[in-house]
Amino acid sequence: MLCRSATLIVYLSIALAPGLALSDQGQPHKDGGHAQSPAGAPGDAAKVSKVFKVRMLDSMRFEPSSFEVRGGQTVKFVVTNTGQIRHEFGVGTQDQQQAHAEMMLADPDMKHEDGSVITVEPGQTKELIWRFARPGQYEVACQVPGHYPAGMMAKIVVKRP
Repeated sequence: MLCRSATLIVYLSIALAPGLALSDQGQPHKDGGHAQSPAGAPGDAAKVSKVFKVRMLDSMRFEPSSFEVRGGQTVKFVVTNTGQIRHEFGVGTQDQQQAHAEMMLADPDMKHEDGSVITVEPGQTKELIWRFARPGQYEVACQVPGHYPAGMMAKIVVKRP
């Protein structure tokens, strides 16, 4: 029989965040679980057709605050943290972002590097390459605890090819 805390972890990982996995505290999350999304999947650098330069701000904002792409398009996000604190940049549905926010509250030191999420330290620039699947509205968000609820997200509109 599982102890109460283990049961809670299993419940959260299955019920609240299907396809998402918990990581060891403070260790990079690299199991690829976050990469499964209706928004698409990590893309092939050779197929990038559009590049977005993104700034992460300590005012809990991304610049730009919205993106428009086509279904099937592979884009590269060049993300620079211009602030003084760590931020994340992760692609997903609004439900996935909410589930991820809850996971981060349970494990605030969790760091991600799995194809759909990058952790960007102050002064760093990193890239995330993503192939958008189907039309719809998605989000990029920072899931450092408190950042997403404070508004650190940007809308992605995926139009028909």
